[in-house]
Amino acid sequence: MASARRERILAGLFLLGPLVALLWTSLVGDGVPSGADVLFATPFFAERAPPGFTRPANPLAFDVAYQFVPWRHFAWESVRQGRLPLWNPYSLAGTPFIASMQSAVFYPINLLLTPLPFARTFAWSALLRLWIAGFSAYLLARFHRVSPTGALVAGVSFMLCGYLIVWLGHPHTNAAVWLPALVLAGEQLLHAEDGARRLRAVALLAALVGVQLTGGHIETAVDVLFCLGLYYGLRWWQVVPRRGLLLVLPALAVALGAALAAAQLLPFLEWLPLSAEYVRRPPAAVTLFDPRCWRELLALPLALFPNLYGNPTWPGPYRSYLPWGNYNENVLYVGTVPLLCALVALRFRREPGSPVRALAVLVLIAAGMAFRLPVLDWLNALPGLARANPARLRLVTSFGLAMLAGFGVEAVLDGGPAARRWFLGPAAAVVAAGVLVAAAGNLLLPLLVPRLAAWGRHMVEARYAALPAPTHSLDYFYAELDAVLAGMPRAFRIGNLAMYAPAVVAVGGWLAAWGSARGPILVVLAAAELVGLGRGYTPAVPLRDFYPTTPAVSRLAGDRTLHRVTALGEDLVPDAHMMYGLADVRGLDFPTRWYAAYLDAAGRLPWIAYGTFVGSIESPLLRVLNVKYVVAARASALRGVRSVERRGGVYLGELAEVQPRSFVVHEAVVAESDAQALDLLRAAPDAVYSRVVISGPADVRTVPGAGHDEVTPIAYGPAESAWSVATEAGGYLVSTDAWYPGWKAYVDGRPATLHRANLAFRAVSVPAGRHTVAFRYEPRSVRVGLALTALAGCIIAGMLVGTAVAAR
Repeated sequence: MASARRERILAGLFLLGPLVALLWTSLVGDGVPSGADVLFATPFFAERAPPGFTRPANPLAFDVAYQFVPWRHFAWESVRQGRLPLWNPYSLAGTPFIASMQSAVFYPINLLLTPLPFARTFAWSALLRLWIAGFSAYLLARFHRVSPTGALVAGVSFMLCGYLIVWLGHPHTNAAVWLPALVLAGEQLLHAEDGARRLRAVALLAALVGVQLTGGHIETAVDVLFCLGLYYGLRWWQVVPRRGLLLVLPALAVALGAALAAAQLLPFLEWLPLSAEYVRRPPAAVTLFDPRCWRELLALPLALFPNLYGNPTWPGPYRSYLPWGNYNENVLYVGTVPLLCALVALRFRREPGSPVRALAVLVLIAAGMAFRLPVLDWLNALPGLARANPARLRLVTSFGLAMLAGFGVEAVLDGGPAARRWFLGPAAAVVAAGVLVAAAGNLLLPLLVPRLAAWGRHMVEARYAALPAPTHSLDYFYAELDAVLAGMPRAFRIGNLAMYAPAVVAVGGWLAAWGSARGPILVVLAAAELVGLGRGYTPAVPLRDFYPTTPAVSRLAGDRTLHRVTALGEDLVPDAHMMYGLADVRGLDFPTRWYAAYLDAAGRLPWIAYGTFVGSIESPLLRVLNVKYVVAARASALRGVRSVERRGGVYLGELAEVQPRSFVVHEAVVAESDAQALDLLRAAPDAVYSRVVISGPADVRTVPGAGHDEVTPIAYGPAESAWSVATEAGGYLVSTDAWYPGWKAYVDGRPATLHRANLAFRAVSVPAGRHTVAFRYEPRSVRVGLALTALAGCIIAGMLVGTAVAAR
């Protein structure tokens, strides 16, 4: 027992080594692994760009810098202030925060790191999550009696696999890192010898399910649970007498784990059908053959050469050499040595009862779904998976390959000459493939560049013509195409080790396979290659360049009145404004379907499917939203403003008349459907200042008469606001904060009916006289969810304590 504990401690310490190398500049220096240098590519931040800046170190860190960092900051700041961040008042005229799921407010690692300075949380979060992935993979391999060396290769391969590295700054990884631990808990349940051990395994499995469900990415969480269910079923069929109880228990564990995460899940399930994202994603259908299969299969060579189609961290503008590709979505890489060892395992470790068979089936099914292969693609239409992105099942494929690699290392070390020859053959094939890639890239590609340029221009022109509102000129896209084509021959030059590293590592593995120290060398080769691939992919930005304060920020944040700002086009990309406490009508992600439709009526620019840009502020439907300032890179773009001032690299336009956040109207009309409400708003947009459109059914009517109305804010916070309202004739207090289930209205302390107004906002009837109106966000989904979480936590703790006491 002591020796086993010592071995685990040493293995855990060893796995820290590659992670420290990966994150060195952030752990010992002031670098913040956030990719936040993408900010400097926009006019708002350009003047604060560090000397020599030409492009972001990784443009695919866009979502990290503009969405996940600001969201984490809001959650971190709220928790440190002792409040639950139920509502985000800074984006999209207000939006549910916990309910959006990707905020990951309840994720244990996020909560654990709350005491640290915000900028320090990123490196330590990455270290903890990747170490959990690696160490739990190591423990799973050791559970199956894989040698320590093989288990280390499995751990290194999974924790540094391409999927976890490219999504490291996203919430995807929060859920993904728990996959080996969940599978290990399932194995313990299958192999439990008595009721107490079985109960303990159920409790452990439930706790792990709950933790990964709070990670903030429901699609990855569902993929992980799909993997768990598939693998568990295969192993149950393999090794366990056909006892139905052992199929029921994991289902109960998953249900108990879902209850543990209910504080996160119930608000999300309430939000999901109300979101524009849900409407935007139709469920997958069962088709005989998905033509996208051919496109996906062209990404298969990335399992051998991950940079074959380019790398976003290389110099020059990034476009995948596959016109429909994306490095993050296409990557499927576990390392050269682990991949070769996985092939060895398939040949030499297929004995009955071995998990190798289950892992092989798991890899086949997950890869088939990810690449949309016929028949296997039908599984993508299963409930829970139907609206997800099947390409991300590469996570499950990577996990299976990493675990197979552990078994394969053992065969290479102890399986004799036949196993080593089986390792050497594919290694030689990788080297040969590298030679072919080098020959094609250096001899054939330069001859094809003119044809690629002609074809690329045709593609650019077709795509440009399809853009309803281009953000750049056609010449801009031509120049970008030319730069990409110029960079292709450089990418394939012989000296670019990042392109040919797999072939070099295969040579090293080939030489090491016959040496006496081949075990440690294989581990080091695997770790070195994967650290080299992943280092810098989530760029570490110096602390001084981490969301710096610009002159425009100082000017906007210095205005303490209640107002909103916005920006034109990409001059200030949301949700960067959240880092400075600025409220915007725009947001990067997750509007409700009502607010998305309202913005469309107001003239939202077509952009990425989930983001919001505006091209002007002239529509009354935008100006009514308490907008006071507009940011633009060109003064001429600021129309309909009272004054324009230059602040740093941008211009600030101030509106002549700023509509208050809340105001009284007397005219009301009921719309029986959202379509009718939109028609009314579009037909008379100027009427939004004097008339409210109430979503019916509702018993409301125009209040006759007029007179002096006065609305004064008393208090305004993220989840509660109060207003002093004085009206001579009575009317409707309209608030241009977003409506959402859970918001309640109180007039003089008494509950009042809160209407959904102007499609996406709030209104409450106010009688004549002076009154205090309060809006409070009191979501039942959160209250019930917290109660279920507490109950499930007590049950799981009781199960663990009870089994521990019984074991004594």
